[in-house]
Amino acid sequence: MPIKNKIVIERTANPNFRKWHLNTQISECDGAESFHRSLKEAGESLVQIGGIGKKLVEALFGIDGIEGLNVSTYEIEIAKGTAFSWSDIQPEIVDILKTAFGEEEVEVQTLNPCWDNQEECPFSRLIRMVLTNNINGEPTDDESGKEEEKVDEIPDVGPVSDDEKKEEEKIEE
Repeated sequence: MPIKNKIVIERTANPNFRKWHLNTQISECDGAESFHRSLKEAGESLVQIGGIGKKLVEALFGIDGIEGLNVSTYEIEIAKGTAFSWSDIQPEIVDILKTAFGEEEVEVQTLNPCWDNQEECPFSRLIRMVLTNNINGEPTDDESGKEEEKVDEIPDVGPVSDDEKKEEEKIEE
């Protein structure tokens, strides 16, 4: 049975970064290569990642809002500008990444959907508090003008793995 072509989008704690995992090889180099929008100093790195990777990098930088790329054998990490929205640029990114598979059908999956809504995801809330240095700190004004809550304790982020979920369920019984 042939392997189904797949792109897995991994959302991260940093809202300006996402990882795109493909189950086809997109780079021929042994590590990760980093690229910045201008591609001025990318000559040797573009050669090292090979033909498919080079085409993807050049096409992705054709999208307004993409600031940087880290390319490895089966993954591209994309950094976008803060003023840009993933909902605006993601469809174009997916279309470009699909070209790595040729004309074949591609399944697209998303990991970590809770990162979309920070108020509903305790782990995202914890990351935001750490990044804003607001654990046990004074309330601060965020960009929207509303006060940030004062936090006296770190929220429970719940179990991370299936084994931890099972262990937690046993404890609750």
